[in-house]
Amino acid sequence: MARKTSKVIPIILIFIVAFIVLYYETLKHFIRKAFTPEGSHSFLILAISLYLIWYKRNELRKLPIKPSSLSGAVIVLTGSFFLFAGKLSDTMLVQYLSVIPMILGYIWLFLGYAFLRAFFVPVGYLIFLTGLIEIGLGSMAYEFQNLTASLASIFLSLTGMPVLKTGTVLELPHISLEVARACSGISHIISLVTLSVPLAYWSQKSLVKRGLVVLMAFVIGILANGLRVALIGVYALYNHGADLHGPNETLYVSFVFFFGMVVLILFNQLIKNFGKINSVTDSKVGTKAAVQAPLKPQTNPIHRGKSPALLALALFAFTFGLIHFSKPNPIPLRIPLDTLPIQIGGYTGNTIDQINKRLRPFAADEEIMRHYSDNAGNSFEVYIGYFESQSRKKKLIDYRRAWMHEEVAKVSVFLKHEKIVIKKKKIEAPNDTDIYFWYFINGRIITNQFVGKFYTFWDAFFKRKKNAGIIIIETNTPENKSLDFLRIIMPFIHSNLSAF
Repeated sequence: MARKTSKVIPIILIFIVAFIVLYYETLKHFIRKAFTPEGSHSFLILAISLYLIWYKRNELRKLPIKPSSLSGAVIVLTGSFFLFAGKLSDTMLVQYLSVIPMILGYIWLFLGYAFLRAFFVPVGYLIFLTGLIEIGLGSMAYEFQNLTASLASIFLSLTGMPVLKTGTVLELPHISLEVARACSGISHIISLVTLSVPLAYWSQKSLVKRGLVVLMAFVIGILANGLRVALIGVYALYNHGADLHGPNETLYVSFVFFFGMVVLILFNQLIKNFGKINSVTDSKVGTKAAVQAPLKPQTNPIHRGKSPALLALALFAFTFGLIHFSKPNPIPLRIPLDTLPIQIGGYTGNTIDQINKRLRPFAADEEIMRHYSDNAGNSFEVYIGYFESQSRKKKLIDYRRAWMHEEVAKVSVFLKHEKIVIKKKKIEAPNDTDIYFWYFINGRIITNQFVGKFYTFWDAFFKRKKNAGIIIIETNTPENKSLDFLRIIMPFIHSNLSAF
């Protein structure tokens, strides 16, 4: 065993050093995020992942070491590609995701398939660190709001209370309840699912039962949120003027997690005990068979060849070179943005020094801020930002503008020869205005942030450039008048942004 350990430890140390070199910026971002209130759960997820490995320590000692160079290399290359794509598009989510195939690939490469199976759940559990599930479910926030409202109306109807559901609004005889985005319960449902994985892993032996526990965590979370809204309706009936979230905010969104966890534990125990008699019978049969045919001890042969280590070194060098020698070139505009006409149609513009800070959280490489108005009193604040290239700190699609993509509507602008679809969002406070926005990426008009990230990577990889622009127009003018202004100004904006 000592000889085996002496051979494995250097491999682990080399892997750790290589991992830190490749993921240095990613790790810095992760550590900073982990010390914020939003990311404080990261340490818990890491601890659970490590404990899942420690939990299987006796099993790991018995596994044979059989390196698999080809299969492991394919998985490592997949992780390398994800890391490369994340670096080129400045997308931290993709960089986080690349960690999982990278680690699993090296485990398969150095230790073999048996170890891959043993580490699959502990390493795969790290997906809860990436934010992928939050983003995926967050994009369906309205569907969750609507589902919560539907479930709440069913629960309230069971009490005999008349309910009229209109979208996400419940009209009750004594109150109107709206299931807002913050009440969708997504974050607490995710927390419930996150903790259901170790619960199922430690308490259930069957893969089917483990999967059932995780699935039920999701279902229970949804049902719990619907029940919570229904209880708010009942509570409001008997407590006029009181806080809708109940005494000590017991009906706040966290109800989904705490109530759901209790129900999940009971469900987990129920299916654990189900078929217990059969399990005992199978155990006795298995014991008898084990006595008749004892298992041969594993010798754990260590692969003496240098091919896994050399291949791993080659993969590391390839990934490092791919990332650090594929730098896109900056692309400046040939026609400055300030050449945008002052007089456009019946509108007159003048340069302004600033706009809403939420719309411009940081400066672009080149930008223009204008206020346009006509004789009828219709006015628009126009912001155009152009990036010659992009970096993690200064990029087209940034988390500081992620709020713009929540609860938006699509708007069609009909030009002479084409229809352009952009996004419209209502800003209720403090000025009660509308914003119209879109991205301009090398001639493409993009409104979806994920599609924008894809094209950023595509152009960086195939064309070695990451130039792009963002256009935001804020106004309190009615939509029909706003569309008239957009039809006039759009061709001028796109002409400027296409000149490079």
